[in-house]
Amino acid sequence: MGLAKSIAIKTARMLRLNQDLTDEAVALANQGLVVAAQRYDPRRGIAFSTFAYYRIRGAIFDGLRSMGVLARTRVHKVQREERVDSYLESEGQGGQPGGALEDALSNFADRVANLATMEVLAFAAETVEQSADASVGSVYDQVEDVELFDVVRRAVESLPESERSIIELSYFKDKSLAEAGKEMGLSRSWASRLHGRAIKMLQEVVNTS
Repeated sequence: MGLAKSIAIKTARMLRLNQDLTDEAVALANQGLVVAAQRYDPRRGIAFSTFAYYRIRGAIFDGLRSMGVLARTRVHKVQREERVDSYLESEGQGGQPGGALEDALSNFADRVANLATMEVLAFAAETVEQSADASVGSVYDQVEDVELFDVVRRAVESLPESERSIIELSYFKDKSLAEAGKEMGLSRSWASRLHGRAIKMLQEVVNTS
């Protein structure tokens, strides 16, 4: 519970929440802690504090979003944090302790590259939102003349249907991963894994563009 409270307070400070909303964040964090305790599997080789961190942060973000208390700029910040947390959680669940140093360094480099790809996607989506005229074409049409965004558009369009859908919903249609997963008929954990897979595929496409 101390871990949950600490995460809630740090998140509240980051978002500049008032005391009432900070208390609400603590309550949400405790709910996330309960979910983490129910779902934790020590056989995966992940420390409980690490596993719980992502569940707690996710519970806070989901709760604050559903309450509608975040300004648009804060929502963007929360969405970025949530996607990074979700990606790192999905990566951690798939890892095993030990292994060669070369493999560890290679995995680290891959994760950094994938996180960079996520930042490019987020930047593209936020720029589209700021400049788009909702009555003109698709979100991709409105940034065709920008080389970087054209690479992003083509990379997203090259993905298989499920991977493309999770990216479009979570980056370009203002959905949390939980909301995107629900719309696609997926649990939050499967949406998280699908997002991680999509990011890896995008990173490979962008590298070869």
